[in-house]
Amino acid sequence: MSINTKSVAKNTPAKNNSAHLKRSLTLFPLLILGLSYMIPTAVFSPYGIVAVITHGRVPAAYLTALIMVAFTAYSYGRMIKAYPSSGSAYTYTQRTINPHLGFLVGWAVMLDYLFLPMLNVLASSIFLSAAIPFIPFWLWVILFTVSVTVVNILGIQVNAKISTCLILYLFLFVAIFICVADYQVMTRHIGTGSLFSMESFYYLHLSLFLLYKAPQS
Repeated sequence: MSINTKSVAKNTPAKNNSAHLKRSLTLFPLLILGLSYMIPTAVFSPYGIVAVITHGRVPAAYLTALIMVAFTAYSYGRMIKAYPSSGSAYTYTQRTINPHLGFLVGWAVMLDYLFLPMLNVLASSIFLSAAIPFIPFWLWVILFTVSVTVVNILGIQVNAKISTCLILYLFLFVAIFICVADYQVMTRHIGTGSLFSMESFYYLHLSLFLLYKAPQS
């Protein structure tokens, strides 16, 4: 008695199937989407406050954060090779530690995706309403919310193209800012009066207590 293996394979539900996303983007658009999610110019928002509290030692704080993030990026690179499926931190935690803990991590990531755009819309609306006072704050909120929603509805390809334009603009802004800042430092001797100084990374009189203490007027 022969068995039709093709019929059995066709009618038997596949096991160990994992969810996969359609790979519709190449490396460059994925890199752009990652940069747009991180928002390269986000460092400008708290820069002044942090500079006052740390007495100008912001580069040391950012360098420390960069080292921590580098370990995270390396871990993600290793995990995606071990578990090449969708889900990110949720999948990695579920597969390697515990499904219940992975469930909590998944919800934490989803809440991050939910609240981060809200914070970005709020911050952008505050800045633009201050720069252009005749446009009310609530109108900026509506404009940002509608525009971001429409872009996401149009699809990932359109999202990647618009993100590429925005990232190029942000890099242009950063380059112009660096040139203007260097000019001010060299001509007006602002700060240490030089383009590079180790005082930005090391300061004998700065203690951990000062990092949590409000600056005195």
